[in-house]
Amino acid sequence: MAARAFHRSRHFWLGVPGLVFLLWAWWDSGGYMSTVEWNWNGGKREHLVWVAVGDVTWQCTTHQERSAGVNFSTRRNPLANFGGGARGRQFDVPPAFSRSLDDGEFAWIGVAVEEAHVALWVIAGSYAVAWLGVVAWWQRRKARVVRRQQQQHPAETGA
Repeated sequence: MAARAFHRSRHFWLGVPGLVFLLWAWWDSGGYMSTVEWNWNGGKREHLVWVAVGDVTWQCTTHQERSAGVNFSTRRNPLANFGGGARGRQFDVPPAFSRSLDDGEFAWIGVAVEEAHVALWVIAGSYAVAWLGVVAWWQRRKARVVRRQQQQHPAETGA
């Protein structure tokens, strides 16, 4: 009895859709901006997550007073609507991580804006490394079990 090839593993095939989705999201972010927005803490804190031009951005806006924002919404807009004119798909490779805090521009009305950016190539690469690490670990584990069975019962396994 030999261990099966990695491409016949359930772990391998269960991970493929996740990687395909992340690669599609990276490709799609070159032409569209997808956003999710929600309020928290009675409307004093607004969260906005968007995917555009190769990165995922989380923005938190804190208000001194209750904001007039929505409770939950989603949007998907072509990037041609932002920055003027149709430029086609943009395939930027942004920096891996970045963070900014802007409390100066809107401080006079009691608003602080914090942003964190993570590049989609970092997310897809981390997913691929973790997924293939699990597949490799599982394959090694199965091979060890098969070896142990062959050592304990050499007559039954044909060794």
